Amino acid sequence: KQAMCIYYIEVISRLSDIVALSSQHIKPGDTYSYQVQRTFASDHWNTICLPFDVSKETLAEEMGENCALRVFTKKVENNVLKFNKTDTIKAGVPYLIKPVRDVVNPIFSNVTYVKNIEPQTVQDETGKYAFVGTFDPVKLSVDGSDLFLLANGNLAKPKSDKVNEMYGMRAYFKINEQNSTSAKQITYAIDCDSETVTGIQSPVY
Repeated sequence: KQAMCIYYIEVISRLSDIVALSSQHIKPGDTYSYQVQRTFASDHWNTICLPFDVSKETLAEEMGENCALRVFTKKVENNVLKFNKTDTIKAGVPYLIKPVRDVVNPIFSNVTYVKNIEPQTVQDETGKYAFVGTFDPVKLSVDGSDLFLLANGNLAKPKSDKVNEMYGMRAYFKINEQNSTSAKQITYAIDCDSETVTGIQSPVY
C-alpha cells in the first residue's frame, strides 16, 4: 500500500590521497562522480591537483560560491612566485585553493577522469622555479630543492628522509636556482593576486 520512488542514485568512487590513484576504482573516459578523501581548510591556502576537469559551477557547489583558486603564471620576480585568479580546474594542472568553509571529502559529480592524464610541472620562464602537481603520494627531496606549503604560509623542506612523503592530489614547489647551502639564506614569497603569502626556505624543518 506504500511505495517509494527513487528518482536518482549517484554512484561515487572514493579517491584516497594516501595510495596511488591507478590502484583505486577509476573509470577513465567515463562521466562519473568522485569523492576526494582529504580536508581543505578555509583559513589558509591548500594545494590541489586532480585527474579530471572541475567546472566553475561544480567548484562553487563543493568549495563555496566565493572559493579562491589560483594558478601559477610562470612568472617570478625577486623570488616572488606570481599566481593569478581562475575559476575552473583543469585535469593535471596544480593550483592553490582556499574554500569558503572547511571542506571534508568533497564530491565532484559528473566529471570525466581524463585517460592517460599525467600531473603537470609548471615551470617559470627561466626554468629555475616550478609548481609540481602529483596525483600519488611522493617522496620529496630533503636538500631544499623540494618545498611544500605549510598551513602558516611558509615553504618548508622535509625534516628527513624518514618524513619526506607528501600525500597525493596536491602540489609542491621545486627550486633549481641554487644548491642546498645557499638555499638556506633565500626567502621566497607567493603572490596570490594581491594577497602575498611569505614563505621561507629554512634548514630546520
